[in-house]
Amino acid sequence: MPDGEGDQVILPYEGEGRSLRIPVEIEGRGGRSLDLAMVFDTGATFTTLDRGTLRALGISVPNDAPTLRFQTAGGERESQLVLVDRLWVGGLAVDGVTVGVCDDCASDDSAGLLGLNVSRRFKVTVDQERHELVLEPRIGPQDASHDVLPWVELGATATRFPDGRVEVGVRLANHSHRDLDEAEVTVSCGEGWAVPIGPVAAGEEGETTMSLGLGTRCAEGYTVALSRALW
Repeated sequence: MPDGEGDQVILPYEGEGRSLRIPVEIEGRGGRSLDLAMVFDTGATFTTLDRGTLRALGISVPNDAPTLRFQTAGGERESQLVLVDRLWVGGLAVDGVTVGVCDDCASDDSAGLLGLNVSRRFKVTVDQERHELVLEPRIGPQDASHDVLPWVELGATATRFPDGRVEVGVRLANHSHRDLDEAEVTVSCGEGWAVPIGPVAAGEEGETTMSLGLGTRCAEGYTVALSRALW
């Protein structure tokens, strides 16, 4: 076990530069879990694992899995995505981690990359003299919109009434196997409005309506984006 003080965890690492390998535990399906070495890669947008490791964890990659182009230290990649329920870094748990399927990101020394969707949950210090990585959890609930976004579908409709009022109905479909505790969708049409929605159970759809008041021109055109989400 790594040394720690309170919630702070100190992990030994191997390697240099952008190839810092640290120990990670991943919980799979059916009670399976694996202790792995992964590269702590601040240049990777998403965490990655190879197909062999996913099979060992009991996690299948369906043909219709969402795909995404994301950045790694080795350049831009496109891969299918899976959702890992829990990943442990030292004694600290990270729930609901979206993982890119990337065989080329693995090596004989590591099962893949530990990307920003995990590392942004912590304050990170690298002690190069001791070859230690110090992780301290950030205070309060951490926005998981990067992990949630590939698994949800957003929609909106705007209605202008004769008296000039505009109402926007926002829909969010949760295509993942995890319940979504809450989300915030930003509706933009010159100005921006934050519309809360949720909770939305796995496989279900949530909907909410927001009045934007008189003179709003959203009925002529608008954009919607996921701005915040929590599993």
